[in-house]
Amino acid sequence: MRLFNHLLLAQFAAIICASFYTPTIAAGNIASSTAIIVKDANKTSNQLASQLKAKLTDAGYNASIEEIDILTDKSKSYDLIVLCDASMLPLDSIDLFHKHFHEGGDLVAFKSPMWQKQLIQIDGKWIDRNEYLEQQAFNSLGNTLFDFSKTGIEDWQRDSTKPDIKYLWTNEKELQSGRNALKATYSDLQGSETMVSPELTNPFEDGSALTVFSAKGSDTTTQLAVRWNEKDGSRWLSVVPLNQTWRQYLLRPEDFKFNGGNPSREKSTFNPADAVRISFELSWGDTELREGSKEYWLGKISTAADLPEYKHLYGGHIELPDFDTLSPGYKLFHMSDAAKLKTHPNQSLLKSGNLPLPTKLMSPHQRPQGSGFDKERGYRWIPLLEGRTSSGEWRGTPATMIVNTSDWTFGSLMVSFGIQDINWYLNPDVINYMDDLFKEMHNGLFIVDGGADAYTYKEGQPINIGINTVNVSKSNKNGLTARVEVK
Repeated sequence: MRLFNHLLLAQFAAIICASFYTPTIAAGNIASSTAIIVKDANKTSNQLASQLKAKLTDAGYNASIEEIDILTDKSKSYDLIVLCDASMLPLDSIDLFHKHFHEGGDLVAFKSPMWQKQLIQIDGKWIDRNEYLEQQAFNSLGNTLFDFSKTGIEDWQRDSTKPDIKYLWTNEKELQSGRNALKATYSDLQGSETMVSPELTNPFEDGSALTVFSAKGSDTTTQLAVRWNEKDGSRWLSVVPLNQTWRQYLLRPEDFKFNGGNPSREKSTFNPADAVRISFELSWGDTELREGSKEYWLGKISTAADLPEYKHLYGGHIELPDFDTLSPGYKLFHMSDAAKLKTHPNQSLLKSGNLPLPTKLMSPHQRPQGSGFDKERGYRWIPLLEGRTSSGEWRGTPATMIVNTSDWTFGSLMVSFGIQDINWYLNPDVINYMDDLFKEMHNGLFIVDGGADAYTYKEGQPINIGINTVNVSKSNKNGLTARVEVK
């Protein structure tokens, strides 16, 4: 049962200040909840999983240890999922986590953000998607249109907004791969620089729909625009990220957006059957690139049939779900120069104390905490740990909890540990803190906000003092009392 309680404690007509508040909860029977501890894909977390299972059992959970494959079965439901390594997860687990949070399920994620490595299953083994696409960079799919390891670019044309800028297209051996490929270099980028193919006859044979090519960028060339022209003059554009390593790209018709040329096609989609020309472009308008020298490489260009096994290989990158403090990666930042790690003073879930300093920390960006009454934030953000420099300067909060009290995630608890050192979690002091955390999560009663309903008042203005609480557990909570100290 997940209940939201509104407690208006007092009304005043004086200028006062609300201070720290704490609940007192009457003891009661707490129903058992299911929890799974999911080991990492490399199977290096057996010891950690065993220790976490003992702590979860002590906290009242019916806990089991599972392999990462279980996250691909979205028919299952759990009260709590603990991820030993959230940094590498199957892409097929995204649907399960959407369902899990929608059902009010809780998550503890070690090594967040989630999906730093996006795993796909190839021949029964989990592999990082980007790593696989790098391995496939020189493997052919379908019908080869151009193979720059064997042919030059004599029939291609340049389209430039500044034709006087020096450029060079050469077919040469690329040192990283040891293979021949097309190298395109420009002394500067002022507007756009485009390589346009000769006209093609039926490039998408036998109903093929995928555009497949391999490419590599440089430190100054991090994006590439791919354009198809159709017989009716319409143009279709897709922008992909470039790495400083080779990788393969697979683009579906829906990955191309209308880019002008025939206004009547604006609300339609790219039709491969009518494609007549492909081009590759660097530009100010269609990419994020700006002035300065540019360099990129192209390998094979081909078209291929769309097969089910390609479902996680499409496009330049995967759009990851928006789970605050957990995903995508921009939700967290790297902490630097931290010399001390301790429990945060504004939380009461963990006993106060210092913890060992890990080697690499990431922190969610700061959110409003629980101060103030009836703020209608839809959640409470609780910083659990904080890092500071040797001189005491704040560097971040690498462990946080979000108590969700609205919308589709109502009742779910999201605990994010941005500590990237797996050995840190095995420290006995850290394991003991997990005991406190799991017990509080299983108990399920949290203050959402509390204090005064405003931070300043006019003379004679009414002041409301109160606390909002939420019960996200399976059990009713009786005998709840709360106190706000007014000074």
